[in-house]
Amino acid sequence: MALPPLVDQRWYLFRPPANDGAASTVTVVDLAHMVVIGAGAATLKTALREACARPATGKPRRPRVVVVATERDLAEVKGAMPGVAVEVAEPPEALISAVHARDQRVAASGGKRTLGWAPDLMTELLDLSLELLDLSPWSFVDDTQSVEVHAPDLGIEAGELVVLGAAGRQYGFMLFPDAATAARFRAVARLIEAGHAEALDDTDVGSYLTLNLDLPDDLPYELVAAAHRAGYREELYPLPVRVTPTEVKVAGPLELRKLVLVGQALCELVVEHEDALEAGTPASIEEEGVRLVYRGLQGAAHSAAPTAAPPPEGSAAHWRVDDFALLERLTDLADELLPASWREPIDADDADDPDAPLVVTALELWPTLLGGPLGATTPLAELRRQRPEAFDARAEAILAAQAVAWTGLWEVNSLVPGRGFSARDLLTHEERFISDVAASQSVRERSILCARVVTIGEDSWLAAGAEHAIAPREADELRRIVCEHFDWPKTKAVPLAKVLAPRAQRQLAGLWRDHIEALFARPLPDIATPQGEDVRVVEDRYALAVTDLSRIPGAEPPEAPGDPWFLRSGEGPFLKSDMHVERGALRVVSLTSEQADRARNQLEATFGRALRHLERSTERIQDRARRSPPGPSAPPTEEMQRAVATFKAKHYASWPDVALPALDGKTPRQALTTKRGRAQVERLLADLEHHEQADPPAARYDVDILRTALGLPPSRVHPGVPRH
Repeated sequence: MALPPLVDQRWYLFRPPANDGAASTVTVVDLAHMVVIGAGAATLKTALREACARPATGKPRRPRVVVVATERDLAEVKGAMPGVAVEVAEPPEALISAVHARDQRVAASGGKRTLGWAPDLMTELLDLSLELLDLSPWSFVDDTQSVEVHAPDLGIEAGELVVLGAAGRQYGFMLFPDAATAARFRAVARLIEAGHAEALDDTDVGSYLTLNLDLPDDLPYELVAAAHRAGYREELYPLPVRVTPTEVKVAGPLELRKLVLVGQALCELVVEHEDALEAGTPASIEEEGVRLVYRGLQGAAHSAAPTAAPPPEGSAAHWRVDDFALLERLTDLADELLPASWREPIDADDADDPDAPLVVTALELWPTLLGGPLGATTPLAELRRQRPEAFDARAEAILAAQAVAWTGLWEVNSLVPGRGFSARDLLTHEERFISDVAASQSVRERSILCARVVTIGEDSWLAAGAEHAIAPREADELRRIVCEHFDWPKTKAVPLAKVLAPRAQRQLAGLWRDHIEALFARPLPDIATPQGEDVRVVEDRYALAVTDLSRIPGAEPPEAPGDPWFLRSGEGPFLKSDMHVERGALRVVSLTSEQADRARNQLEATFGRALRHLERSTERIQDRARRSPPGPSAPPTEEMQRAVATFKAKHYASWPDVALPALDGKTPRQALTTKRGRAQVERLLADLEHHEQADPPAARYDVDILRTALGLPPSRVHPGVPRH
């Protein structure tokens, strides 16, 4: 059985006092976060093992150090968990009293739902809330400025406090265990502010505590009830919370004690050093064992830099956030220090669009920063010369990874929802598993992405990506264009060194954009019904003196209020029209001209002179879809899905033996006799797999039916109805 991972934490093991009268149970506490990891075991050894394997909060883990009270306890625990050191030391008095108060509170609750806070601690929290609202520390220290926290007795060696306020109705502060966690949080916050909310999907910021002052309607009932019992009736109520990578919970007694003491020190800092805070000059205070150090405005920019974070331990998400933050910071520096010509290789439309997502513009920003011409040097080299302090070890590690990253045409081979997807670059034939939670929920298999992929060790992520994906055969055409442009081999893998060339990396995104624009400019092919009628959106408007549509043969009333009437001339989705009564007029919408004519004949036969045709408009359904703004649309009915599935089954039944222009006039079965033809058929089937996934499951065609008919092995992609 594998051991839980070893983490840099110090845990304390407590026995209840001998005169307490309680059962002989043990409590395990993580001092750094003031969190009870486990409680209830009869022996120290059992308590430690259970806390490691099934902690009350977070994932299974082993602490590097366990602290016990006596040499006897040391002998009992030593060797209980491999790799864990055991020390004998007197625990902080604040920790002892807090654990003791918690145990008494749990015993007194009788198992009822409770916050677990002693009344005096609740009173201190409410008093702190009133003091925070009165002093408003957010008027002096904003969330870009750093306040160091030193409180060894609370397990805080070098923490950081971020003051929240003056942004909507969110007021309070956040307490991070170290500067690295605070810097990482700031990096994610900047990404979200820039419109990259997906950064939260696959980013482990870390664990921290926060005290928010919020409306009572947004708080747990038990907390509001406890505040009312203490006589608290204010507009905003305190919400102390512990945030971990896996959960958000109301703070327990130990965590609340830490928040209260730090909050009281923050208020004292405002009272004692209001002038210094207003001027942005450094200041410090020590209150009840908590020392706060305000760096001032000069230290704010340095503390906000995400590059102070240490390298991640096996987490591509950490790299990804820091990577985006570094790109944003270097771009701002370049705009400030370099001539405007540094951006010349970048497409002017993206450069001038303030709303363009960073993940899109990064396709050209990274190659331009790394290798764009700037006289006899590059923008990155010039920035390194002018601002060497911006290039610490973390920044250099990211830049080293970016130097060997490349923009390619990545075909999605398989998805792992919630994790990412595997992809193969059509240019170099390199394969990667790309960690990206958001993308795993939005891309389709057999889609081709223009993306910049960065790899650190075994982890890869998207450092940049174009907004649109394309189908396999469209990507094959683009690959041919790209290879002709750079004089690369058209049928073999392109050497990675050629793709990494600065000129290729700067121009590839532009070639992709031009190809996408050409695809959108192409006229869409006509669509025909199973009866051979061209599909069109045909709208007829009539003046109608009566509104009783039930008299029309084939008329069906609405299924629900607001739905249209239906007028049928036969079975099938293309043999009916929608009828809408609008202020003395009748609007009839059909999907073919022939159906519109049949509907008109039925209406005129029913109403005679009471009906007068006013006008007809006709538009291809593909053109209407192309010019319509994107947005939610009603899903196709079951009848429509069944009709589409039936049509596809009939259409593809003869497909293996139909001559196709894409196969130089050969049938798919004939093309399979040559190596080149087999490759062409495979790409046609891949294209079909890509497009089928856009349809609802009940309307999809199972492409493996075609593959079986042609004697080909099943695909890794199964867009059809699942088979059992």
